[in-house]
Amino acid sequence: MKIHVPKISADRLLIGSTFISLILGLLLITIGSSIHIDTSGFIELYGGSFDAELEPNVCVEPSTGIDFCSRRNDLSNHHLGDWVISLSSLVFITGFLVILFSLLGLAGAYCKQKALLLLMIAFACGSVRLEVDIHDILTNEQSQFHAQAKEELVKLLQQSYKFAMPENNSFTQAINLIMLQGECCGITGRADFGTNLTFTRTDGFVYRFLQKKFYAFVRKPGCSESPPSFMTEDDINTEGCYDTIFRYVSDVYGDAANGIMFYLIISHSFAVVLAMMMMMMHTKPQAPQISYIVVDSEVFSLLSNDSNKDDKKTKRNGLNGQKESGAAKNGSSEIW
Repeated sequence: MKIHVPKISADRLLIGSTFISLILGLLLITIGSSIHIDTSGFIELYGGSFDAELEPNVCVEPSTGIDFCSRRNDLSNHHLGDWVISLSSLVFITGFLVILFSLLGLAGAYCKQKALLLLMIAFACGSVRLEVDIHDILTNEQSQFHAQAKEELVKLLQQSYKFAMPENNSFTQAINLIMLQGECCGITGRADFGTNLTFTRTDGFVYRFLQKKFYAFVRKPGCSESPPSFMTEDDINTEGCYDTIFRYVSDVYGDAANGIMFYLIISHSFAVVLAMMMMMMHTKPQAPQISYIVVDSEVFSLLSNDSNKDDKKTKRNGLNGQKESGAAKNGSSEIW
């Protein structure tokens, strides 16, 4: 029993793959625009996952009743650094190139135009280059992008974080909430705060015999793990919140993001191969050139008449020659 397997042409395969890429390109443009317009929305999404783990009064200072962290990470009024613009622009431009690649692929496969397919190949190479950069950002925390982002966020933290009266500072409230929910401290670690912002080191005689450095807190900081007052280094979170957020994003969204990038890279390479196959199949072989001489009928008849006249004249000359030679022979015989 033979199984009939339908044959799928290269142009149909190209149309199918580029149509899926078109949808993913629109998704990338949406993500890039969201990062640029509402950066705090991403932080809110991250913080929301920890809300259930917070105790009811974890953000309230017992002695004053001041809520030093907000339930909404309102960072929209703060410029978080140029890394936000770089990331959003990279994702947006990649999505735009993917859309152009997809449209050119659809048009080239449908119309079977070599010029459109060549343009599609050019845009495929450009978009693959940017997709590799995005994949590097998603997987390599030691990349130059993350180093720049950490540096800019540390500067912002040192300039905008105010421990006194944090209820009037939305940035401080947002950072406190992130530190409590993520059990992290600062951007890269507790050294981001210096020595006189969130806590101060106390090396009094009372604590020296314990051979530990103690920290006294004016308000309950987000970096602490235990109730306020005096605590040791073991009671303070040491990991930076940037690494915590990066690990969270990688765990939750890493597989989906890497899957999209991997599909785009493979589909672009596959589309380039299909486009080259189509251009080879639809290139018509050149027929051997045959030269033809077109002669007008009247000219041909005149040439034929002239040829006939020349033939008759030649025959007449031949006969006259024969007669003259015969007469010469007869004359010679008479003389002799």
